[in-house]
Amino acid sequence: MNEGLLLVERMILESIERTQKSIAEIAYDTGLRTNLVCTLISHLVMDNIVILRKGKYMLNYDEKDQWIGLINNPVHIQNEVKELFISLINSHFELSEKKQYGLKIKKIWLNKFDEKILEAHFNNLNEFIVNLEKYPQRRKQEKLKEKRVVFWGQSFYGDLAEESLKAS
Repeated sequence: MNEGLLLVERMILESIERTQKSIAEIAYDTGLRTNLVCTLISHLVMDNIVILRKGKYMLNYDEKDQWIGLINNPVHIQNEVKELFISLINSHFELSEKKQYGLKIKKIWLNKFDEKILEAHFNNLNEFIVNLEKYPQRRKQEKLKEKRVVFWGQSFYGDLAEESLKAS
């Protein structure tokens, strides 16, 4: 596990963090195939992150100090974000006719006034997202697979081009 977790492993951990579950319940909550959940959960058990009690899987809070640092390692979180971006891009181009996946990228010039307006919109969006997170009762009622992943932000085109040269 030194290389971090896969996105689907993190999804399983989020599912059982909400409430302990059986393999079938995890598969239902996450939308992952049952055989994939079985394979992934066995690795999480071997890594001592997850335990099985009375037919239900739960996080191993007794050994949390042993695994939480690896899971929350900034490099591992960065890899998860990359995996989310790649998945979003792939979904956009494969499922664009369904219009379920919104990915909008525009290269635009902004003057100082436009920058302030854009910043205000980002602040409004951020405030909206923060307010949605204040209602934890939604967490247990909804299937994890129906949780939305929302991206927003901006960068200078030149900075992105420079960064792409580093990544190559």
